[in-house]
Amino acid sequence: MLLLELRLIPYTACMDMEKAIQLLRDEKIFPSEDVLVGAAGTYYGVYREYVDLLLVCEISVDWRYYKDGRAWLGKAVKGTRTVCWISLWEEFFRVSFYIATRLRGEFGKSNINEKILDRAMRQPPVGKLLPIVVEVADRHQLADLMEIVEFKLNFK
Repeated sequence: MLLLELRLIPYTACMDMEKAIQLLRDEKIFPSEDVLVGAAGTYYGVYREYVDLLLVCEISVDWRYYKDGRAWLGKAVKGTRTVCWISLWEEFFRVSFYIATRLRGEFGKSNINEKILDRAMRQPPVGKLLPIVVEVADRHQLADLMEIVEFKLNFK
């Protein structure tokens, strides 16, 4: 039994030559506000500010446990439309957007940070969708996130 437990924790994913550890992996612990504060630590204020900006745009974040990824993810939704996915990691929170690959050219013309644009343009598509993944730890990144949210809401 102990050997099995050791294999399951912690899940790691590669991020720009660093190993990042995803948080909120226990299915039994719902990510209440207190749990989110404890998990996010130093970047909680930035996370909270992002969620508040989403709420201003009438986008709600619903946390659910996904068995395929063995973690809790925040699904940001406006009406029936999924805007982005949020996950907490040791040093940052990750926001993942998916746009139709046919919109790649339009997205490339947006006023988003050049580094984010470059990374998104080099991503291989997932089916007919282009993944745009942003690791967020600083407040200055919120403007870019909201620019992507606006793009996502304006284009189908």
